[in-house]
Amino acid sequence: AGKTKAVHTYIGYEGDGFVCVAHSEGLDQPGVIYSYSSHVRMLNANLPYLLDCFWSNVKQ
Repeated sequence: AGKTKAVHTYIGYEGDGFVCVAHSEGLDQPGVIYSYSSHVRMLNANLPYLLDCFWSNVKQ
């Protein structure tokens, strides 16, 4: 009865730079399946897009 659960990722400020943040609400629910390696592959594939969104929304 395993259910996959998405981990939402966004980029935010930390000090003078930026940081990737993974929001993992709901991963502790019974029957949830989480794959760290899949999450890392997703981050690597989407990092250019996430960075573009971040820099497009940074107040100059």
